[in-house]
Amino acid sequence: MINKLTTMKNYNSIDLMKFVMALCVVTIHTFYVEIMEPSIIRDLLHSLICSAVPFFFIVSAFFAMRCMDSTTFWRYWKRILWLYLSWGIINFVGYSIIEQNLTLEKVQSAAYDLLTNGYSVLWYMWGILVVLPILRKIRHGGASPIIYLVIALCMYLFNRAYTHYGSMENPGTIWSWAVFLYQGKYFGITNFCIAMTYLSIGTFFMQSEFRPSKKICWLLIIVGAVEMHFEKYKGVALGVPVIAFGLFCLVENWHLNCNWMSFRWLRKMSTLIYFIHGVVIVGISQVVSGKGICELVIWSIIILCCIAISALLLKLSKMKGLQWIAKLY
Repeated sequence: MINKLTTMKNYNSIDLMKFVMALCVVTIHTFYVEIMEPSIIRDLLHSLICSAVPFFFIVSAFFAMRCMDSTTFWRYWKRILWLYLSWGIINFVGYSIIEQNLTLEKVQSAAYDLLTNGYSVLWYMWGILVVLPILRKIRHGGASPIIYLVIALCMYLFNRAYTHYGSMENPGTIWSWAVFLYQGKYFGITNFCIAMTYLSIGTFFMQSEFRPSKKICWLLIIVGAVEMHFEKYKGVALGVPVIAFGLFCLVENWHLNCNWMSFRWLRKMSTLIYFIHGVVIVGISQVVSGKGICELVIWSIIILCCIAISALLLKLSKMKGLQWIAKLY
């Protein structure tokens, strides 16, 4: 999806990590990690899975913002829009069939989310569609690379404050507007801020040659993980962007060559797993509900189903009459 933008050196390590992070995204939405004991193991896993979406955002900007001409950039943007709308409809239909609940109110709610918040698990793509054109304008304005790190820091800190005060009943006069927007879900401010944070970091990496050493990268990851251990709400912990920053640098500079492994296949798999995992989770949850199956087994079934279905779709897309499937990834 992203790597069709331009011919570049082979980032095999990024393709491999995207596959791993796609499985981490699935894990986030199964909530399996939330019940793990002891807490130190749970927090270590949180450090990994909470870095999944930030990693995807950073990689997206790292490649997409290389487009110097408008034609290539907007072709990429339209491709993302097509995938977002297509899979938004597919996911909505899938949810409705599985839950046997299709009403006009549900259609209206889904359409509203599609436009203003990011529909269900696809909010990542909504963030790209909204934020990348803004960052491109900033770039054309002659912004230096450090400006993107400043933007990332400001947006992340703002979102921490917004989610904190917005969830309160009486946050005071200054933040009263946050309660109205946060609890009313009128616009995806949190999703916008997260997208702006990590797409800005990705743009920084694209424009700047600065890369910390491996030791510094590992130190950033460790410090970020320790900070997350003491945070109650892991998703907005200060350690998340610190980990994401260090992780991307490590992965980018990891030169991986394996003749027996198809990294292009892993790249396509990661995209399809992301698109289908919401429906897979809902479907399997309906099947196993009330049957006393342990959470680890349920998580394993969901992961295996996501991989199997994605691999099947890739196989089918090469068959005569089914090549149209390739347009969906």
